[in-house]
Amino acid sequence: MKRPVLFFCFFLFLIPILKAERFQPDDFVEMEAFLDGIVRTLIDEKHIAGATMSVVYDGDIVISKGYGYADLDGKIEVDPEKTLFRIASISKMFTWFSVLQLVEQGKLDLDADINEYLTEFKIPGTFDEPVTLRSLMAHAAGFEERLLHLFVKDKDDMIPLGELLPLQLPERVRPPMRHSSYSNHSTGLAQHIVELTSGMAFEDYAEKHILYPLEMKNTTFRQPIPVGLSENMSGGYLFNGSEFKRMYFEYVPMSGVGGASSSAVDIARFMKMLMNKACHKDVCLLDSATYELMKQPALIHAEGVNPARHGIMDMSFNNIEILGHGGATFWFHSVMAILPEHDLGFFLSFNSAGGSGTTRNVMNKLVERYYTDPKPLHNTISLDDEYLERFEGKYMTNRRSHSSFFKLRAIENPTLITKEKQKLRMDEPRKAAAWYLPVDSTTFREKNSNKMIAFELNDGKAEYLFKDHFCFRAFERIKGAYNPDMHKVIFRASLTAVVYVLLILPLWYLVRRYYLPARKISKPIPLNAKLMAWLCSACLAVAYILISSALDTGRELILDVPAGLKAGLLIPFAVMFFLILMIWRSIEMWKNKETALRNNLFYSLVVIIYIAALWQLHFWNFMGWRF
Repeated sequence: MKRPVLFFCFFLFLIPILKAERFQPDDFVEMEAFLDGIVRTLIDEKHIAGATMSVVYDGDIVISKGYGYADLDGKIEVDPEKTLFRIASISKMFTWFSVLQLVEQGKLDLDADINEYLTEFKIPGTFDEPVTLRSLMAHAAGFEERLLHLFVKDKDDMIPLGELLPLQLPERVRPPMRHSSYSNHSTGLAQHIVELTSGMAFEDYAEKHILYPLEMKNTTFRQPIPVGLSENMSGGYLFNGSEFKRMYFEYVPMSGVGGASSSAVDIARFMKMLMNKACHKDVCLLDSATYELMKQPALIHAEGVNPARHGIMDMSFNNIEILGHGGATFWFHSVMAILPEHDLGFFLSFNSAGGSGTTRNVMNKLVERYYTDPKPLHNTISLDDEYLERFEGKYMTNRRSHSSFFKLRAIENPTLITKEKQKLRMDEPRKAAAWYLPVDSTTFREKNSNKMIAFELNDGKAEYLFKDHFCFRAFERIKGAYNPDMHKVIFRASLTAVVYVLLILPLWYLVRRYYLPARKISKPIPLNAKLMAWLCSACLAVAYILISSALDTGRELILDVPAGLKAGLLIPFAVMFFLILMIWRSIEMWKNKETALRNNLFYSLVVIIYIAALWQLHFWNFMGWRF
């Protein structure tokens, strides 16, 4: 009898300790002040016009805040209950809930070939394995990235998905469920399947089966924003260096991918539902089994890194489970996150371009302040530098285009892995260097935390890198034709040749003719050969100018392909024509020995450089209208 009594006394003693670990009402005063400090600092430093935020705890909305302005000209302040912000890819959560509702009703099968549901078009059978809804939810259908026309400026460009998707369908570049690679068009396909299966437009379906049951009265997927809500829609802003400029409304043709607009309080209601097992009051959007399925891993890249779950994004770190989604348009930047084990939900959105890349950092700071890693640091092992060499290299995201000129973005911001005294050093874009210690032969943790990375080996050498904060993405070793150093050499050599042929050679010819008339050059390059080289160089220069000018437009390139770029993509064919003539003329000069050796060598070198330049344009899809 003594042991049960002792256990009961111990339990009574433990109750106040357990309660102390949970938030008390006064704690949210401090939390609000903490978040206020971060958000207001970002608003000032990043030139953000307005922000909206909500925090949910234990089923209650404990913080709802508006910052700055929804309309700068009208001096209309942000109201967290009424002001609508574009929530971008957080919209995907509603699409995946819709899919799961139809799965629960037996109308959809997660593992069936989606071609069984598609009517206007079919997914090409590029690989033996079919694309399924499960692979779409895990962003692992194997599609390339496609960016063009993801947003449009004009509502007249909003066409039905049955017409849009066949025009924009990305190529299949890897077998399904091989690796996850975040895909907007995967969600667009799922949205279309919801429409076909339910017989309703997605906007209608979302309202009837999600928004109305959750009393989300200030949320809509309709574009443009309907009367009654449009007066509460926040503007999107760009700070141009001296003042804010109100920007255009970004229409998203695939509304279930990123077209929703919502208020902070409405998103708080959605988070409350997520933390209450998909239920709101007496209404459950999903039964308990289907809700648990959503949170289960659909694809695991490697043990120790965040898995790809069924639609919901795994943002966990420091062994704190964090689920939700981020979202970004050109002007709006948002994050929604719930901590299921701690009954906490957090939403933050900025209405200006300066908010890019900030919202998730705020979420991380919140988690780091109030929650500590419940587990000790993983034990590490020793691996010598010779073994660690297999991980060294540059890695590019597998979320990239293969068939359009956006392919070039693949090598813009690589992740660099180097060995350093029995550790790995990781250099990521816009982040401080981090050092990782080996946990096992392919898994590493950050030196002072349980943040993990892992590798997939092929023939004893790392081919893929997985980061625990990128659940829907893998990073592929840069090698072969993607080598950025090789492309830098080719580009610099071609620029040098263009400048030399276009400017230096004509200038030198004039100097010789008018200032050094007595000097004769034996066996000079024939005039017709020079003319071919000059025309080829001129065309290449024009192509470079038009292409680089278009690429400098940045985000505008997603909306449409400018006329200048369309012209620039055709000019390489003129380069090819004159290059063929140059090759023929070079052969003739070598065969007939009509030109001095050094001149032949020079001309042949220019030919080789231009062949490499033309291949480079072809490789990056800057030759022809591949977009």
